[in-house]
Amino acid sequence: MRKLLFALVLFVSTSAYTQNTELLKPVIPVSDVQKNYESWQKYEREFVNLSADFKAIDSLFHTITKRELLEKLTSGNYLPLKMDTKDSSLLYQLIAINKKSSYDIGTDIKYTAMIELKNFKMEGLPLPDFNFVDLENHFYSTETTKGKIILIKCWFIKCVPCVAEMPR
Repeated sequence: MRKLLFALVLFVSTSAYTQNTELLKPVIPVSDVQKNYESWQKYEREFVNLSADFKAIDSLFHTITKRELLEKLTSGNYLPLKMDTKDSSLLYQLIAINKKSSYDIGTDIKYTAMIELKNFKMEGLPLPDFNFVDLENHFYSTETTKGKIILIKCWFIKCVPCVAEMPR
């Protein structure tokens, strides 16, 4: 009786898992994403945000962590394929890049993933010691802001629109 019950539970859980993965479809077919470098860039611009909170699965639909996905992407051998989900949550599947695809696709993914992995590893770490005076002459330091939520807005000074936005 126990063996029968175990077999039944195993069958139901396996078939339920299979049905869920069969429902997952990519937002764009992987062949279209890998067609050429321009198609990859368009796909990346519209559907890829590796700094966002997302769930990830490997090519066999097994759940993997964000860190694992980013680490695999840094090899330049995989791409993140956005899956269409019912609840509009963000889900990427790790897909091996077709060897006939443009070399630039893998290179682009590799370097983007390296930056995102570096940023991911810094999440939750304390800021390095700091002290500065803002434009209204208020002093801030690691000690004066301890236990407070602070927002630090930074400008990229080689960006003309960013410099134009800076208060005088």
